[in-house]
Amino acid sequence: DFKALLSKPEDGPTDFFGPRAVAVDPSDRVWVSDTGNHRLLVYGSDGKFLKAIGQKGSGNLEFIEPFGVSFDSNGNAYVADRLNFRIQVINKAFGFVRAFKVDAWEAVQINQEPYVAVDNARSLVWISDPTKNKVLAYSFDGKKKNAYTQGLVGGAETAFNLPTGLAVGPDGLIYVSDGGSGRILTIKP
Repeated sequence: DFKALLSKPEDGPTDFFGPRAVAVDPSDRVWVSDTGNHRLLVYGSDGKFLKAIGQKGSGNLEFIEPFGVSFDSNGNAYVADRLNFRIQVINKAFGFVRAFKVDAWEAVQINQEPYVAVDNARSLVWISDPTKNKVLAYSFDGKKKNAYTQGLVGGAETAFNLPTGLAVGPDGLIYVSDGGSGRILTIKP
């Protein structure tokens, strides 16, 4: 059964401008990163508009081009706030929890979009950095844990070339959409 979420609900915001990530939280609410409008939009599973979060800026719950969104098991959203070079964490009541800086996303160009994937089993946030061709792992509190491929570029089996989308599989592998090589690569942490 297919339903369209309206970009102009009667009680909601104006049109989307560059929507990127779509993620469903543990309460079945649909979050959309409305990148060009520097905000997140939240809808119920029935498509009803619930909340607009953020505006352009660098304060708490302000964004400059939010992209990837993923959730921990408590319902906290981890949002890649690209041009503020940070992850913002938002709780299930839409309140600010914390933010942490990310060593990534420098010299951002078109198609170099960062995404996140929460790994609840390991208490990690996986973050793509297409600008440096690597994938980073941070703890939930923002401590950097690891960087994978160290920025290698090319066709080698272990090299990334424009990594963007991420997902944590039930097998524990991290699946990475590698746009520059036209393939999906995996990380076994």
